Amino acid sequence: MIRNGQRPGEGSDRLSADQWQHVCGLAAVSDFFDAWLFIILGWNLMSRAGTTAGVRYSWLSWDVDHIVIDIPCHKGDPTGETGQPMKSLYANPLKPSLCFFLALGVSILSRSFEGGTGLIFATHATESSFNDWLRKVSFNGTHNSSHLTAHSTRKGAASYLSSLPGCSSRACDRKQKEETK
Repeated sequence: MIRNGQRPGEGSDRLSADQWQHVCGLAAVSDFFDAWLFIILGWNLMSRAGTTAGVRYSWLSWDVDHIVIDIPCHKGDPTGETGQPMKSLYANPLKPSLCFFLALGVSILSRSFEGGTGLIFATHATESSFNDWLRKVSFNGTHNSSHLTAHSTRKGAASYLSSLPGCSSRACDRKQKEETK
């Protein structure tokens, strides 16, 4: 965010919901399919970019009409002792460029699995590759893209969620825990 013509502090700017949708649309038609999957997954998980880049196929499971991602550990809980709520991802048939199912399918079908590591993304360098790709994306002068990074999706998703009436990440996590009991 820029205040009084200056950018306070360091770090990434948040990506607004409109900007996220715009970037998803650009990524969906690019030849860098991992960017498309990365930005959708990062927004929906609201996780650190390193956690998003390290997601494994074994963390995914199918539950009736959605995919559940169970991330066993993260920076705040590296041993997985306290656990983290599972995240549910649904298809988005109304906006295919925002659909995790479609982005995952295209990503899977666009690569070779010889000697695979079990990671959704081919390499842990996906975060830096995504950052480079994102900096090239133009917002037609509406935003300084040099301050957008993979972390911008996490900031943007959290800000968007907190702006919704009656919902916060903690409230939604509690509701999800109650539903799974």
